[in-house]
Amino acid sequence: MGSIIVDELKKFHKVIVFDVKEPKDKDVNFVKGDMSNIDDCRKAFKGTDAIVHLAAIPHPLNDPPERVFNANVVGTFNIHQAAADIGIGKVVQASSDSSYGFNFRKEEDILLPEYLPIDEDYPQKPQDPYGLSKKMGEEIAKSFVSRYEMTAIALRICGVIFPEPESVLGFKKVLKKVEGVGTTMLEM
Repeated sequence: MGSIIVDELKKFHKVIVFDVKEPKDKDVNFVKGDMSNIDDCRKAFKGTDAIVHLAAIPHPLNDPPERVFNANVVGTFNIHQAAADIGIGKVVQASSDSSYGFNFRKEEDILLPEYLPIDEDYPQKPQDPYGLSKKMGEEIAKSFVSRYEMTAIALRICGVIFPEPESVLGFKKVLKKVEGVGTTMLEM
């Protein structure tokens, strides 16, 4: 998802990509580092006006629960702390609809919405380490906004499906899974 957003942002802004691995796009400035290291975050953010934080383990399917939770929560804290330390006033971060508890639960657990449509006030009841990490990320943002002169936006992104067939959550794999239960999906 990050590379798609970088492509859009660089049309209007100077973009610096901060990641553990170099991006395929060589037309952006790149700072190698790890969000679990706050000094790496400070170094990468120096001189910037805003941060778009998309780094995370994106689901709980391939990693142990404690790794998902620790990476996502500590990374999000470090992003906000580094922003506060160097005076960056704007952070946009990826949260998830998983914070509501509908995704990545046991198959036998049926969880129906308390009301529809789901809005920003809908109660977050995460059922897995990923959803819980995203809820905690939103709490981290609220904490920094209340303490520092900064604004934060947490986008509860829903159902990112990539077109690449090798992707764990790729479109073809999702389509194959839902065809088995009689669900029809539109072509993308």
